[in-house]
Amino acid sequence: MWSAVPYHIGALFVVLSDGGYAIMDRLAEQSGQGKQPWASFSEVSVARIAAGPGCPVQRISDHTELTTTLADHLPGAGRAHRCSTTRATAVDPPYG
Repeated sequence: MWSAVPYHIGALFVVLSDGGYAIMDRLAEQSGQGKQPWASFSEVSVARIAAGPGCPVQRISDHTELTTTLADHLPGAGRAHRCSTTRATAVDPPYG
């Protein structure tokens, strides 16, 4: 993302944001070896990282908005058009 802005690269990023490493957390839970050995990184925001160098960010809240946004941006993929999209997802409850 940080290269797309200064080099005017036409790129669209879709980030599924669940506020952490949910899949890794679930795998750690299933292993039965206790708490995962990594931090939750809930304070890390890909949207903020993208916005830092000037990459526009749009937060998507549902499927209809996602399909509309993709339709709006994909026809221009050949142009120097930059956009980052994040999709908020619910954090999975623990297994078990």
